[in-house]
Formats: sequence, C-alpha cells, structure tokens
Amino acid sequence: MTTNTSASLGKSKSIHKAILVGCILIPSNIYWIMTIELGRNLAYPTCISLFFNVVFTIFTLQALNLILIRLLPQLAFSSRDLLIIYTMLSIASGISGLDMMQGVVSDLGHVFWYATPENDWKQLFWRHLPKHLIVDDLKALRGYYEESSTLLIPLHIRAWFVPCLMWTGFISLLVVMMTCLNVILRKQWIEREKLSYPIIQLPLEMIRHRDLSGLFGNRTLIIGFLLAVGIDLLNGLAVFYPVIPQIPIRGYDLRQLLTEKPWSAVSWLPIRFYPFVIGLGFLIPLDLSFSCWSFYLIYKLQLVIGSAVGLRSLPRFPYGNEQAVGAYIGLCALALWGSRRYLWAIFRKVLTLSSPLDDTHEPIRYRTATLIIIGVAILLLFFCVKAGLTLWASAIFLVSYFSISIAITRMRAELGTPVHDLWYAGASGPDTIMVNIFGTKGLGSANLTTISLFYGFNRDYRSHPQPHQLEGFKMAELIKINSRSIFIATIPAIVVGSFASFFLYLIMTYRMPGDYGSFAGREAFTRLEGWLNSPVGTDYPGIGFMGMGLAWTNILMWLRTRFLGWPLHPLGYALAGSWTMNLIWFPLLLSWLIKWVVLKHGGLKAYRQGIPFFLGLILGEFVMGSVWTIIGVLGNSQVYAFWI
Repeated sequence: MTTNTSASLGKSKSIHKAILVGCILIPSNIYWIMTIELGRNLAYPTCISLFFNVVFTIFTLQALNLILIRLLPQLAFSSRDLLIIYTMLSIASGISGLDMMQGVVSDLGHVFWYATPENDWKQLFWRHLPKHLIVDDLKALRGYYEESSTLLIPLHIRAWFVPCLMWTGFISLLVVMMTCLNVILRKQWIEREKLSYPIIQLPLEMIRHRDLSGLFGNRTLIIGFLLAVGIDLLNGLAVFYPVIPQIPIRGYDLRQLLTEKPWSAVSWLPIRFYPFVIGLGFLIPLDLSFSCWSFYLIYKLQLVIGSAVGLRSLPRFPYGNEQAVGAYIGLCALALWGSRRYLWAIFRKVLTLSSPLDDTHEPIRYRTATLIIIGVAILLLFFCVKAGLTLWASAIFLVSYFSISIAITRMRAELGTPVHDLWYAGASGPDTIMVNIFGTKGLGSANLTTISLFYGFNRDYRSHPQPHQLEGFKMAELIKINSRSIFIATIPAIVVGSFASFFLYLIMTYRMPGDYGSFAGREAFTRLEGWLNSPVGTDYPGIGFMGMGLAWTNILMWLRTRFLGWPLHPLGYALAGSWTMNLIWFPLLLSWLIKWVVLKHGGLKAYRQGIPFFLGLILGEFVMGSVWTIIGVLGNSQVYAFWI
C-alpha cells in the first residue's frame, strides 16, 4: 500500500510539474504568435493544423532533456510531461490565434473609433451594442488605434477590465464545452473506429523519444531534417544578402498564363513547394490527399464554367462559402449518425440504465461530462441573450457553431489535413447559415449586430482548439498514459490561454498602434453596415448551395460505402473552396504522387521506411522557420517567412 501511495504521489508531482511548466510557457508562446502574426507578418503558425511554435517548443525541451537526463534526472521531462505540455500549448495557441481571440479583441472598439457621419454607424446600430462587452471610451481607444502608449495605466485598465472578464469567460466556456464533447466522442473515434490521426505522427514520435538523441536515431529522418533546414537557411540568408540565390518555394502563379475568358475566372492559382506540406501530405491516406487537390481543381473548374455560361451574374457563384458550410454540417451529421449506437449507450449510462460502456478509465465520467455540457450550454445561452441575440437565434448560433466544430475535429482525426478554414471574403459559419435562411430582415438589426460582434471567433476556423484536445487524448492512448491527466491539464490551459491572449493582444496594440489592430472589426462592421442599409429576405440561391453541399457530402459518403476503391472523399469536397487550399493544393498533389509511386513499386514496407524522411521535412522546416521568426522578433527586423 505504501508503494502504491508513493507511486501515486510521484505521478501527481509529475502532472503538477508539467502543468506548471505549461502555464509558464503559454504566455511566451502567445506573445510569440501575436508578434509574428499580428505585429510583423513574419509567419502564421495558427493558420496550420500543426502549430509550428508548439513543435519547436517541444523540440527545445527535448534538447534541454539531453542535459537534464544526465545531470539532473529528477528534473528531466518524461513522455507524460511532454504530452501534457504539448496539449496545453496547442490549446492555448489555438485560443490566441488570428481567428479566435485576436479577432474578438479587434471587434470591441472598432465601431466607436471608426464611426463617422458618412457611415452613420451611431444611428444604425450603436444602440444594440452591449455595454459590458465593448469599449466606447475614445480617450482609452486613442492609444489603441493612434498613439504609441501602454495598457498599464488606470484609464485603459478601467475601459478594458469588464470586457476582458466577459470575453475570456465566454471563450473559456466555449473551449470547456469542446473538451466535454471530446470526452463523449473519444472512445468511439479513437478505440472503436480507430481513426488514423495522421497529423499527430510527428509530435507523437517526439514525445515518445523524450530527447533529441532518440529522435535523431533514424538516419532517414536526419536527411529530411537537414534538407528542410538547408532550404530555409538558404532562403533566410538571401533576405539579408540578396546575392545569395533563393530556392523558389513560393513558385509561380498560373493566373499569369490564364488571361483570356473564361479561363481568367480561376483567378489565383499558385504553384508552391512547401516542404512541411509535402511531409504532412505523405502521411495523409492516399484517397484523401487525392480528394483535396482534385476537388480544389473541380472548384476552379466551376468558376470557369460559370464564366463561360454566364452564371457569374449570380452575386456569389459558385457560392463556395455556402457549399463548404453545407459540407461541414453534413460531415458532422454523418459522424454523429455513425456513432448513434454508441451515443445511445452513453445516454443510457447517464440515466444509470444498463449500458455496455465502462467509463471508469475515461477522462471523466460520462454523467459528469453531460452535466457540464448542460451547465455550460445554459451559461452560453445566457451570455448570447445578454449580448443581444434573441433566445431562438442564440440556440441556432450555438448549435451551428458546435456542429462545425465537431466536423473540423472529425476531419482532423480522419484526414489530418494541413489546413482547414471557412473564410473567403467573409465568414462561413453560423452567420452565413442564419442570414441565408432568415435574411437580414428576418433576423433584425439587434441580432445582426450581435452576430457581427461575435465575428472575431467565428471569422474562420484555422486555429480551432477542439481537434487539439482530442489529438491529446489519442496520443495518451498510444503511449499508454491515463487520459485523465490530459483532461486535468486542459482546464488551466484554457483559463491561462484565454486571459493571456486578451491581455497580451492589448499590450501589443497599445505599444504598436496601427490598422492591424482592427482587421476583424473592419470586416465585421462594414458587412453589418451593408446588411442594415440594404436589408434582404431569405437567400434562396445561398440555401440551395448549402443544400447542395450537404447533399454531395452524403452522396460521396454513400458511394464510398458502396464501391470499393471509390477515390473521392467528402472531406476533400468540404475543403475545396477554402482560402488556404490555394496555398497547399500543389504540395498535396506532389506528396500524393510520391506516395502513390512508393506504394505501387515498393509496397507498404517502402512506405513505412519513407515516413521518417517526411517527418524530418516537417520538423526541419518548423525548426528553422521558427528560428527565423525568433530572430525577427528579437532583432525587430524583416526575415524569411516560410509560411504565408
């Protein structure tokens, strides 16, 4: 009994140490993210599914472990520690991303600072803005938008204190809801369906080995690592010394060749060669990578056909946002329908009826998770209603938001795509669904104003936190770690990540004021001005294309279940019209071709032998790319940006 107690205390200490280190590292990672994404445009880590800042941090801890294991083994990081820290940093980084907290804070003062007699915002919608969620003190906003100042003076702190508490609480509730949804879905997707989670292969290998000597024990990985480091090192030096030739990673834009109608309708068609995307693409199942680039080209073909037959007269043809939203809703519905027996068993478990499920080894009991979900849902509804949404609109908004959230989590678990976003000249989430169905007239000015205030965390879904939580549970299972420790670590990660993101964003914008501090506000309230000045009813073409996206998703899934070897996956269709797919379609095509050749001529053995090389490509680019961003931050200079 004494031995068991000592072991339990040892595990508890290990968890506490890892959580403490994670909480210490969260603010520095958030500052790093916001500096390079918002302040200097050096790179965009939260626009990639696998956050390179987190991978680099784990890489650094592994390097530190080389010393600690030999000199101070009691302080060395175990695999459990590294996994906890990785999961915490991933969640916090997602919260701090360009499409979550950065966008939220960008909204809060924009409508007052940029109000003019010409746009007449004061008369249009000021009356609908909730005082506890916005900042209307122009004196406090002057330092944010116009003058170099500091947040840490009484005037500024008073103006931002209440909105900070409200928004960090709201974002924390959103992410807690995601965590509990993952607790419910974990066993079905990880243990029963055994989804592949391709995106976790690199962090999993890093965490398993603990230090760099183990990680770099594979010669093939070293070759890939050095190749990617060499490319980024050469391109980075060329920024400082132009005489050094660059390796053209950013390639060529094919639209320069397509200048005649109808081909000119394809617009942007870049050819790029990101090594890390090629590496990630090699890990994706062959049919899924094929679906990504082929559906992207089909989407571009829709633009050409639309131009040729005159369909471009429709205002948003081919309604890529609407198709994508319909596809995401379809993916969520299919995922939940496929889990229906499992969910019914959980429902019986919650009601203390007979159920085949055992939740003793789950992160928390199913009944506890369900009660938290119900409680958080009530609080979220209350927040939305107090923010100005009607109760029915609040319910539709939250159901739509979490449906998309579940779809993205499923997409990452099954496909492992390097990117996922729903933004192209406007949001494509609950706001698109609600405006298309009810029209701006049906929603009314109060609901439209609140939807616009929510635009910051609904602008896009590139940095969405929910997939990172479930991936942490998956890695815990693979390396035989109790997933309860991962759940425990998510709570401080959510709270610290939310508050640090809000606070550090304000620190930066007050120190370096400029237009970059209002990017989401500009998009949200310019759109709101258009809605209110030109109200419209139900958008039947928009609803039709959402229905088409939903229908095609179901048809494609049906074809996959009926015809062995059917090459097109609905996940690729959902991603086809996204902005970031423009950047990665060609690297995915290359990785698909390489993988197809390897499997055809070398079989599964050759594929497995090749995986370390492509893991090295990802790691090498992330490490060297991170080093360049750190040099740019510390030296206050423009450096090579390996991504976007």
